[in-house]
Amino acid sequence: MAFIALFPTYNRILHTRLSKNAVNNSFCLIQARFSKILRWIPDTPHAHSMNKLTHFDDLINYCLDNRDTLGKRDIIASLSYMRTLKNFNLSSKNFVKYNDYIMENLSKFDTNIHLLVHRYSILGYSPALISIYDNELKNKIGNLDNKSLCLISWSYAKNNVFIEDLFDSIATIVLNRNSKLNLTDISLLLWTFAKINRKAPEEVLKLKNEFISIIKSIENTLNNKSSDENTQEYLDKEGLVVLIHQIIGSFYTNVVHDICMAAKSLSILLPGDLSTISQVFKILFNITSASKLSITSQGITSLWEALEHSNLKDEHIIEKLCEASRYLRLDHSFNSNMLNSIVTSIYKLRIKDPRIIYQIVHWLEKRGVQMHASQMYNIICLLDQMCIYHDKAWKQLEIYTTFLNEMVSTLLITLISSTHFHYNLYLGKGNDRIYGILDHFMICKQDIEQFGFV
Repeated sequence: MAFIALFPTYNRILHTRLSKNAVNNSFCLIQARFSKILRWIPDTPHAHSMNKLTHFDDLINYCLDNRDTLGKRDIIASLSYMRTLKNFNLSSKNFVKYNDYIMENLSKFDTNIHLLVHRYSILGYSPALISIYDNELKNKIGNLDNKSLCLISWSYAKNNVFIEDLFDSIATIVLNRNSKLNLTDISLLLWTFAKINRKAPEEVLKLKNEFISIIKSIENTLNNKSSDENTQEYLDKEGLVVLIHQIIGSFYTNVVHDICMAAKSLSILLPGDLSTISQVFKILFNITSASKLSITSQGITSLWEALEHSNLKDEHIIEKLCEASRYLRLDHSFNSNMLNSIVTSIYKLRIKDPRIIYQIVHWLEKRGVQMHASQMYNIICLLDQMCIYHDKAWKQLEIYTTFLNEMVSTLLITLISSTHFHYNLYLGKGNDRIYGILDHFMICKQDIEQFGFV
């Protein structure tokens, strides 16, 4: 969506390429945090110079001035630093020139092309992804290893660039090789299949079985305090938390994150397979308990969505997840997208546990200004239907609407005001004024549901 908003002229190109189906023992699990902000340790003279820059235009100008001496690691470094700079703007003329230079020198990357694809995916610049496929990947995809192919598939799916031939080739190559997939590879591939709605039974079944086998091995290793060949890459014999991403250029593994992402994907691909989804949840909670690792806000959001997609209402699993959700407010990466997804999930699951409700109203009270208008509208409606009325949160919502444009602000203030009146009705208090505004609220709501958000 960010791509379409920034580059509307490419919207038609994308749609023409769409597929039709659109440790508390001698070991410690590897723990690493994921973020949209890429971490790249400078290891070349150019990278050190770029790392000191604070403005987007300065970085692009530096790259253009030194284009004749830039190596592939310098280009990767420049794309990694862009998101953190002031005045970040992918539509600037100089960025387009720099991107053209990169597209003319794709041969520099050879088997490391997956790193370039990943950087463009994080930036959300889909035109480059299309060019890379047409000029490089189409004819050389068979030369890449499983790790590279799985990361590439995730990158294209994340940016809604659904090139059917690309995903067909990746699935055929990866699933027919003798080499085993690791946990991250499986998680990325499952996520991709769920995003593009690829539900070929033999492919999903093979990935599911390999995934279950790996997480069972990790669980058994933690319980028995002895490793085997299936779990060595996920454990640290020194008993320390290892951040593999400190090794330059590597793609690191986060066991808990991978399991959460795979659980959500399986719930989409196999919504009726409740036994598998339940098994994944139980193994995950056993692993986090044995390793003393917490689940990040992104992981918790994925788990709530997994329960929603599968309509799994196991009381033990819900209890564990509500307990894990108690610390969401302390995670700085917990954002409006995650909040919106969790509210939608608990509404559909009919869950009103105080532990998760408190995280929601606390975030609305403290950080509600970060929401988009459509998210605010959805949350207002859902909280009203769940009869969740928190005075401070609702007052803050009314204040935040003043930061929006006039039409949207007026509509949301009307909705919030009518919700307060709805609360009075809930308490048994009502008069002609309250009933009149409530009727107006219902008319506005019906218009939005029929014609879309303004």
